[in-house]
This record gives sequence, structure tokens and C-alpha cells, in this order.
Amino acid sequence: MATELPEDQRISDVDILHNINTFMFAGSDTSSLSLTWTLLLLAQNSVIQERLRAELLSIAPASSIDLSNLTEDEIQSLYNIISNLPYLHNVTRECIRLIPPVHSSIRVATEDDKVPTIFPVHRRDGSIIMDKSFVHVPKGSFVHVAIEGFNLDKGIWGDDAWEFQYEQF
Repeated sequence: MATELPEDQRISDVDILHNINTFMFAGSDTSSLSLTWTLLLLAQNSVIQERLRAELLSIAPASSIDLSNLTEDEIQSLYNIISNLPYLHNVTRECIRLIPPVHSSIRVATEDDKVPTIFPVHRRDGSIIMDKSFVHVPKGSFVHVAIEGFNLDKGIWGDDAWEFQYEQF
């Protein structure tokens, strides 16, 4: 529906219909997997679990409430309170960093581009270009985005990149 996009960059109604199952299953699987791994990481880290429990209990109402009778304003208020819990935020982000629900993705370059590098470029033949500061990506190239690789890179996250380090957020 975005008329400002060129026709070849729009998703047709037919393509959307073909992908609805993917959207539904991918959304539920990624959410359930994230929750499962979060619960496992909390079970393995009782100190973190207890601190998170204390933060969550600090906003719990004194008496039970009937969630089905909340007004839109009450729901929004509750959402805002939960969204602003700093420890919950840190633990959630760290769980997703450590065990991302999507490990990688493939994208297609829609135009020629240059991707900057901080390390020497390694070619397919094994040779290394020491002084090159970018990789040329021609339009139409497939690009593998290694989300898990980025999330566990010791050069970015430090030597303990593979450990549950909730305080870094």
C-alpha cells in the first residue's frame, strides 16, 4: 500500500497471504522460545531470579484484581509500569542477546552498497586484504546476517560474552 515505494519493493496481497502462516508461527515460536530460555536462565541464576521477583512484587497490587474488568487507561497504566521496570528490562534484553529467538537471517541487497569493516577482509581463496575498509555488496547479493554471532562476539561484548551478564544493559 506504500505508494512512495517502487513497485518491485512492495509486498503484494498474494505474497502477504502466502506468508500469513509464517508470520503466525514465527511470532508464536519466537515468543515461546524466548520465554522458555528466560525461565531456564533465571532457574540457573537464583540471585538474578530473586532480584527480579522482588522488582515484580514491588508493583503488585495489595489485593487481587480482575484483569477482565480493567479499562483501557488502567491497562495502559499497567503496561507503562511494567515497561519501566529497569531490572526486568535488563534481564529480558540479556536473555534475548544470549539466546536470540532468531539466530540469523538472509537479506537481499536492494542496491549496491559498501559495508564498512574494522578487521581485514578475508577473501574466498584465503587471501587477506589488510588495507581495505569495506566490503562491496552488489545489488541482488544475498547477505547473511549472523545475529547470534554478533550477540556472542567477544570483541563487542567482552571475554564473558557467552555468560548471562544482565548488568550490561
